[in-house]
Amino acid sequence: MKKKRLVLVVVLMSIVLMSNAMTIKRVLQGDELNRLVVKEQAMYIIEGDCSLSGNVTLAAGSILKFEGGKIAGTGNIVGVQLMIDAPKYQIFGENISVSGIANGEVSAHWWGAKGDGVNYDCSAINRALRDASTSWVVLENLKYLTKTAIVLNQLGQKLRCAGSILYQGANAAIDLKVSYVDLKINKLQGTNKKGSGVLFSGSVYNSNIDVNIVDGFRYGLNFTPINSGVQYCKISWQSINCNTGIYIDLWDSNNSKAVWVNENQFNGGRLHCNYGIVVAEKRTGLKSYDADVINGNVFNSIGFEGWDNVKIKPITLRHAWFNEFHDLRMSEGLVVDKNIPLIELENCGYNTIGIKSAVPYSRIKATNCNNIELQGAFSDSGAGIHKGYDRMYIVCSDSKYTTPINTKEKGASVKTFKLLSSRIQSRNILNKIYLGRTQNVVASKQTKTLNFNELFTTPYDDKGVIILSDVVEISVYDSSTLTIDVTNSIANSCPEVEMRCNIGGGSKVRFVNGKTEISTIAISGNYRITFDEARNLKIVKMAE
Repeated sequence: MKKKRLVLVVVLMSIVLMSNAMTIKRVLQGDELNRLVVKEQAMYIIEGDCSLSGNVTLAAGSILKFEGGKIAGTGNIVGVQLMIDAPKYQIFGENISVSGIANGEVSAHWWGAKGDGVNYDCSAINRALRDASTSWVVLENLKYLTKTAIVLNQLGQKLRCAGSILYQGANAAIDLKVSYVDLKINKLQGTNKKGSGVLFSGSVYNSNIDVNIVDGFRYGLNFTPINSGVQYCKISWQSINCNTGIYIDLWDSNNSKAVWVNENQFNGGRLHCNYGIVVAEKRTGLKSYDADVINGNVFNSIGFEGWDNVKIKPITLRHAWFNEFHDLRMSEGLVVDKNIPLIELENCGYNTIGIKSAVPYSRIKATNCNNIELQGAFSDSGAGIHKGYDRMYIVCSDSKYTTPINTKEKGASVKTFKLLSSRIQSRNILNKIYLGRTQNVVASKQTKTLNFNELFTTPYDDKGVIILSDVVEISVYDSSTLTIDVTNSIANSCPEVEMRCNIGGGSKVRFVNGKTEISTIAISGNYRITFDEARNLKIVKMAE
């Protein structure tokens, strides 16, 4: 920091030497700054405590250089491209405000922050944020004690803390209310396990939030936006040790309307929490498409840690759509209470969850969900861990749950499926369909029609659950024709499955939707059924 200040002094002195227009004004002990202000560009050297009464306007490019005093009194210093050169002590009284600062960074100590862990620094930090505009407000490698929120409520505000912020209140240590803010905090410490470490209480867009350690709060990161929502933010941490790590609520402060949290990136970090990621509280009678606004978020490389027999619940998603979870890690301590699901999904659709650890089948629960894919190493009570990388598909897990392709489109058809609840099928061949040549018989012009469900699923198990495979092998020979009908099948909601087709000369595989033909293939290869841009089913050949 001494080096930075030396560079700043050199720059300032160079400006003085190069510009004959720069006026130097010395402000001595007891002077009134109002009387000394000149109309031209000037360097004001503050040598002793002085006072200000009312507003003063400094010419563009002026400099305030402090050599031992501070400005007290009541008033506003209005500058344009105003540079400040000062040691890290209080240079502005509590009733002095400054605007037009051009420094890349300013010290919160200039506004009275002490960082001694004894005096409360919140008011000084907030004054620094108020006056700094888009300059970085810097907190040193010290302990800053607060009992009310540090509030970022102006576009482009920036706060960086190399030490720790010790919060003794019950609400929020840091409250974000606006967009385009930058936050970089080494440690955020709560003292009573209440409130939130970082609260997103306003419409926060395009912001960078980096908090290394969050400890001792009810919520580590709390998303309860008042206005429209939180979007396009990058949020990262190393460790969160709170009751709930990441809490996202769909509702505004009056509990009256849905807001959104979408298209954000969450980069972990460990979550040492009773509840890891919680999206939305339960709402009686709420339909999924009334609140499908937690969507498009990406969660990267998050570790869920259990310790001292804490009954941890890593992921609870409700009304969450089109989100991605990559490289999640779950420690051995998470299996303490087998009655608590590791992953619970309710009224969710089109989420992908990738897990880099073994998860028992019984610890995954899905209710009223559609098109969920889980990837990882899954185990059950008898067979142990599956080899390879397994995938579980959840497609409309409740027979009473109805989900058209787009629930917000007028006139969208509503279909009911009872397929796949909380069972997992590894990436092995589930069915082998053979039509035509056999070991002892050469048949000719054989035909067969199957429903898509027969091709890719096993019958119901004892719990009324259909098990879905993601790969099926089809062999058709001797001028045979296999017809696959997708009518009333899972192809209409979860078509991303692979067909390995061996097709002899003169044979073919037809795909139809009732009387409407979708496609016919007559060449061996790997194919999959999917949607085109108009949401019509189609067959595409996979790359070799």
